[in-house]
Amino acid sequence: MLYIIYPDVDIWNYMFDGFNIDKPVTAVPLNRNCNKIQLLFRKMFQTLRSDIHLLFGKDMCKGLQNLTDKDSLLICDYTDLCLIKTISASINPNVKKSLWLWNLVRDYKKLEKRQSVIEQCGFKIYTFDQVDAQKYKLNWLSQFLKYPKIDANVSISSDFYFLGFEKNRKHIIENLHEQLKQYNLDFRIIHDSREMISYSENINNISKTRCLVEIVQDGQTGLTLRALEAMFLHKKLLTNNRKIGGMDFYNPNNIFIYGIDDLAHIDEFMNTPFQIMPEDVCHKYTIDCWVNNFF
Repeated sequence: MLYIIYPDVDIWNYMFDGFNIDKPVTAVPLNRNCNKIQLLFRKMFQTLRSDIHLLFGKDMCKGLQNLTDKDSLLICDYTDLCLIKTISASINPNVKKSLWLWNLVRDYKKLEKRQSVIEQCGFKIYTFDQVDAQKYKLNWLSQFLKYPKIDANVSISSDFYFLGFEKNRKHIIENLHEQLKQYNLDFRIIHDSREMISYSENINNISKTRCLVEIVQDGQTGLTLRALEAMFLHKKLLTNNRKIGGMDFYNPNNIFIYGIDDLAHIDEFMNTPFQIMPEDVCHKYTIDCWVNNFF
């Protein structure tokens, strides 16, 4: 069995809402299974080992302590040493343990202080970004997505759709908006959490557009959700990720690389039919394929 602990946030709940594999998986959102006192203990003892019952709810404690040497544990997006140390000391030492990082490493000094401890606790650390993996001696696994349902009856309401935080991308987003102003644009720049929408709503917005816009952060080379959303939902993609040209799903009829492809040909790109990718290519990037790496 694979036991997964993940942040209790919208996108993770969407991703882990059921699996289509023939192996048992239990996915548990962390904070939903902890009371306020347990959350306080985690915050107070960030780098110290604690008693498992002080940090987690009864059901999670039972689930962790019932793991056998045939089981695996995956922790998603937590580098909290108190959590890592406590779990490691409280479960069967032969459980296969993995940690997945879903964000770029921006502060390596902070990670470096934790990395050796996490690895000493028996965890194998994975990242979605190949450059981070090479630079910081982490393990690489590609980005993934839960296969969204395609609504063939949805009405198209925009030509280009962008959703994201500024993250030092304001200049390029504004330039692109100006260059595409002849089209029907749906650009949503998020400034704070109050402007966020649910992931299901985001998927619904993507289904209503012709082309999804992706602007990656400086230094990012890892595959993003936007590229997979476009492929799975049969949408065109406009991206500034130059590395995408080397991906197995790259097709110039589907993907326009901003900064390489000439914007003078954007009309031609938009009017060229989308080429659906083979099922075996798509499956490689599904959560069902991804999760098999952790058994």
